[in-house]
Amino acid sequence: MTSVATRGGARAIEQAERLFRAETGEISPARVNEICTAMPYLIDRVMGEASLYDEDIAALALAQPVQQNALFIHRRISAAFRDIPDITREPALFPYKRAHTLQSLARADTGGTLALGNAAMRGYGKPHPTVNELRLAEAEVMVKHPKGSAFSACRVKVSQAEVVSKSGEKLSLRFAATLGWSEAKCISAATLDLNSKGAAKGSATEEEFFLYHTEEVESSGFCIHFKLLHYVTF
Repeated sequence: MTSVATRGGARAIEQAERLFRAETGEISPARVNEICTAMPYLIDRVMGEASLYDEDIAALALAQPVQQNALFIHRRISAAFRDIPDITREPALFPYKRAHTLQSLARADTGGTLALGNAAMRGYGKPHPTVNELRLAEAEVMVKHPKGSAFSACRVKVSQAEVVSKSGEKLSLRFAATLGWSEAKCISAATLDLNSKGAAKGSATEEEFFLYHTEEVESSGFCIHFKLLHYVTF
């Protein structure tokens, strides 16, 4: 077997990026405002899947990919936990803790979550969900002032879903939430959560299966790497 070295791959990638940026044109505040007005639910999806909790920055991300070193982003704000396990910085170790599962589902790919949740609803999972309550709301982000008092810094849009199933006399209640208003994603995520206990290995409702395959950054990265030149990826 003969191995042939190919040159110019890095330059080709750089030129492709230059062409893309030239084609997108100038990014202006007016253009960002138009995206905010015309595509509110798409912006909610960006916020929910990317842990990007700002509408203007999410719209800017849609207008043009932004260099990370040009942003100052707080990835997580919580008034409930002092030290939250941060799943974006630690490797996934199964079985997941409850906090890890809910965080992963909150930022999971909407389309993937819907597809697997739909599979569970249509008979490939065991419990069939009944939506106990669905909430589209705004949550206060409470911040503690250095002097001790607490105040609301802002409000963020959130979606929450509670689903329930009945087996004999026993009720099972499960939950999912995400940033932005995304009813289908929340119901699907809660359905997957409902079906995960005791799911068969490799099934659509097994926790390891659906959490790995709805992680959009890892999934898209693994798929897209196949188009790159061999020596670029290895």
